[in-house]
Amino acid sequence: MKYNGLHRKEKAATQNHRKGCLIKPDHHMRKSLLLLALSFVIASASGQILDPVKWKFSSNQLSDNEYELIFTAE
Repeated sequence: MKYNGLHRKEKAATQNHRKGCLIKPDHHMRKSLLLLALSFVIASASGQILDPVKWKFSSNQLSDNEYELIFTAE
């Protein structure tokens, strides 16, 4: 007896083969995208500035409740 073009035994064998597969085909794409995203994160993390900016600050009192703040980057 045929079922959608396949014999019942052939259909059962095909289904068992799919169940035995540990990684589904769409998991390969997910793993590839995850690996690509992880490589971008690692590459951007290594892009730190070697000589960071050093800040100096000072203030001048203009009146009793008013100050001028001066920030200088070196």
